[in-house]
Amino acid sequence: FILGVVFLASALFILTFGHLHEDAYILFQYSKKLALGQGIVFDEVSGPTEGATDFLWMATLAFMHYLGLDFGSAAALLNSVGFVLISYVILKLCEKFDWRAFSGLLLILFSGGFAAALGGFSTLSYGGFIMLFGYSVIQKKYKTLSALSLVIPLFRPDGVLLVLGGVLTAFIGATKEERRALFHHLVPVVFAGIGYFFWRYNYFDSILPLPLLVKAKTDTLLAGLGSNFDSLKLHLLLLIPFILLFVKMGIKGVKWFEYFAFVLGPFFLLLALSFAHQSQNVGGRFQFPIILAFIVIFVLSTRDIKISPKVFFVVPLICCMLGAKDIRKEAYYLTNNDYIN
Repeated sequence: FILGVVFLASALFILTFGHLHEDAYILFQYSKKLALGQGIVFDEVSGPTEGATDFLWMATLAFMHYLGLDFGSAAALLNSVGFVLISYVILKLCEKFDWRAFSGLLLILFSGGFAAALGGFSTLSYGGFIMLFGYSVIQKKYKTLSALSLVIPLFRPDGVLLVLGGVLTAFIGATKEERRALFHHLVPVVFAGIGYFFWRYNYFDSILPLPLLVKAKTDTLLAGLGSNFDSLKLHLLLLIPFILLFVKMGIKGVKWFEYFAFVLGPFFLLLALSFAHQSQNVGGRFQFPIILAFIVIFVLSTRDIKISPKVFFVVPLICCMLGAKDIRKEAYYLTNNDYIN
């Protein structure tokens, strides 16, 4: 809760003395038109246009604006709630507030997801749903899992890949009876997803979401590989405890189900992003679900390894020191007088 308040205060500071990103303003324009009852349009003449990447984010902001809250404050509030949810799952995985929990929370606080959320993007709110989804997989809470299996892809189209990884992990790690229960809970989600697909096809006259079509237009085969490396290179250090754990314990000594619940979906996302043109990747926001997976790997592996685990505190400390520079750079960008708008 404290960390959620910290983010909210930081975001309100930006709103008071600066401005948000132009891409965030574009989505707010769609939310405004939706709140006014004009549909999902950018203006009064062009008709329905799928220019808002985060459908559920857009709709939620429109609803909050309809209730009287301005878009910037609504985005800040929703992202602060997302920060609380992310922190909650980290604490549940650690089972107590120790140095591992402190490290995980620091990594979120000084992450690109935090920086992007300051600019009005949905990263922390989206991350909250992703972390709850992974936790529902390992806890085998199939009602929660099925509900989030619908919410996450509606939030962002790449959420389909994250949900696919989690559902596959849930099926593989379940007993025969549990698989039957999971199947029954997912059937309504599938029908709801099909209904949404046909609705958006009729509304926008496009089979795939427009952002996917735009980002698929690249000049090279692996156009996003460099962006992936730039966004994730520092967080590769978080894999050190897991590598040592694997070397020490072997393949049978790792609790793979817990890791795959949080990692398989982000791995699918990493592969997809490698082929994408990553325009407007503010703060490495497209890779934020993957960064969350790295943080979970660090938390779980330092829990299981027995070789002086507190020594590994230096790893997240390095990531946080460098992340603080990125947040400072982003805050300056959002508050200087030379901004494009």
